[in-house]
Amino acid sequence: HRPDSADPSARLVFPCLVRNLYLDDDDDDDNESDKHDKEHSDDVISKDCGEEVERVLRQRAASVLLMPGLERDCREFLHMHCTAHTGPGEEMKCLQDNLHVLPPNCKTEVVRFTEIQAQNSYLHPNIMKACQDVVDENCGEEDKARNGVMVIRCLERHLVENPPGTPNTMNSKCRKVVESWQILSIKDFHFSFEFKTACKPDIKQYCKGKKTKYDMVHCLMGLVVDDTVNNTPHRIKKKCREELKWELLQKHSNLQLNPLLSSACGNDMALLCPGEEGVDAIECLKEKRHKQLSSTCRKALLGEEEEEAINNQVDFPLMRNCKKEIKQHCSNSNASAIINCLAEFAQDFDFDEKCLNVLKKRIAQHARDYRLNTDLTRACRQDINKYCRDIVRANAKDQFFEGKVLFCLKDKYSQNINLLTRSCSKQMQRMIRNTYSTALDPQIEEKCPKMIEKCSIGLNKNEIGDEEVMVEHECLYKMWTSGDLPDGEECAKVLAVVAESQIRDVKSDHLLFKACSLDLAKFCREVQSGEGKKFACLVSVFKDKNFRLEQECHDMVSNRMTMYKVAIKAHPVEQAMELISAVMESPDRHYFLSFVMTVILVIFVLGLCFGRVTKRVRSELKNR
Repeated sequence: HRPDSADPSARLVFPCLVRNLYLDDDDDDDNESDKHDKEHSDDVISKDCGEEVERVLRQRAASVLLMPGLERDCREFLHMHCTAHTGPGEEMKCLQDNLHVLPPNCKTEVVRFTEIQAQNSYLHPNIMKACQDVVDENCGEEDKARNGVMVIRCLERHLVENPPGTPNTMNSKCRKVVESWQILSIKDFHFSFEFKTACKPDIKQYCKGKKTKYDMVHCLMGLVVDDTVNNTPHRIKKKCREELKWELLQKHSNLQLNPLLSSACGNDMALLCPGEEGVDAIECLKEKRHKQLSSTCRKALLGEEEEEAINNQVDFPLMRNCKKEIKQHCSNSNASAIINCLAEFAQDFDFDEKCLNVLKKRIAQHARDYRLNTDLTRACRQDINKYCRDIVRANAKDQFFEGKVLFCLKDKYSQNINLLTRSCSKQMQRMIRNTYSTALDPQIEEKCPKMIEKCSIGLNKNEIGDEEVMVEHECLYKMWTSGDLPDGEECAKVLAVVAESQIRDVKSDHLLFKACSLDLAKFCREVQSGEGKKFACLVSVFKDKNFRLEQECHDMVSNRMTMYKVAIKAHPVEQAMELISAVMESPDRHYFLSFVMTVILVIFVLGLCFGRVTKRVRSELKNR
């Protein structure tokens, strides 16, 4: 149509063609004009007509021309606030940046055209101008197919996977434009075409009252977390869950895309992590003791860590630093089990150091709240409900448990392995193995502050490695066994539970296992793992005059025997296996064993004698 046409209705033809070209039949919030168009749009626009409409749109985007509806409804706002924006696409960007304060009619037109841009990146002149080189080099297939949606997705993915400072990072102009688009897209889910297409039915059903895309993602992810933890069928469809994973990865890779966390933790970051920015600032906060953080920041941080725990693939620092190890060792692992999988290979000599550092941090974080260990939460749900229900009820749901529930499970695990279900015991064993060399139990930090201070243990473990953490444990154990307990009996009980839980699995005590690996292979190869049997074997060899342990192992076993005797006094155990261990540790164990065997022998002999007498009596009665 011609702009100077005498017929006013001619001005409506092109906007009508645009709406029908990018028609979405499922929108419930269309205005009346859209509904009228849909009622009369049974015929699909021809391919040639569609190409012409897109050509005109690209021409308008490349020039300073706005869509007629935009120009009409936003003229006053443009004159007042966007007079300095005269380049191609600049007026549109000014309107989009001020979306929250636009007049209603103007806002409707801006939202509509931005939704069209989300489906066709070629209508966004700044993106194509700033990022053409990046598109040519990394998004060739998408560009060749003229798939505007996938070109935007390709640029966003390249930005996430190649942050500033990496070899393949995009140029600063392209990065700025793509980040600007990402920030705009979190304001309205219509601006993310793939997310809208995949998740609209679920949003309508479960999150209808949510206004921004950020709130919708948060709402949907809450349902995914609940269904995953409770091991119930997913309410959110698989296609939507895949889009949620992408949205969360973007959010966790850029603090600007995480307004809730930015707002809740802004002051905490400035106070506790000066000089740190973006993702690095969040990582800094995760390493702080939770008591140092404000309540609102703790709440936001818990939500952040829960999302990463449910799907390790949205944990940006983990995925960035462990890409090679994940591909090599854990490519087939479930999304929630990547961290546990990596921990199995963390002792390999060629394991990447950067990945190891991130892995240690995550294991230490998971030790503070059972909900951050998804596999353990699923396996121990019945046990938690049985033994730790009061702890769960007493704690605010949106705050960290500070290791209380895990310590409750550890207590039962140390007393009698059969108190827990088999699957829960297995997960507890794995958790104890992983955390011993990574961080102190949160309950030790809470109950033993004076001992920690006396051992000169820094609570901020940014630079502390495996050996240093194990030395910290040994310092506490030495004070405890020598009777130096400035923190009292509560601290002693905590240390006893931690020590007793290690005896269940010799690999959980890294120093013992390292010192005795040769002797375990020599004397205890056939002994079944678990329930303290391997350690009992070492004690038996230690006490036997016919055998001799390696000196380092001999000294370590002697140390552990002393420690476990003290532990059993502070925290009596229930399982019979522990009595056997105590007997094995006693210098008079042969007397006890001989006594037991003598009693059994006497019973056996008496049984034989009485059995023969009874038989003879019956025979005599029969003969009569």
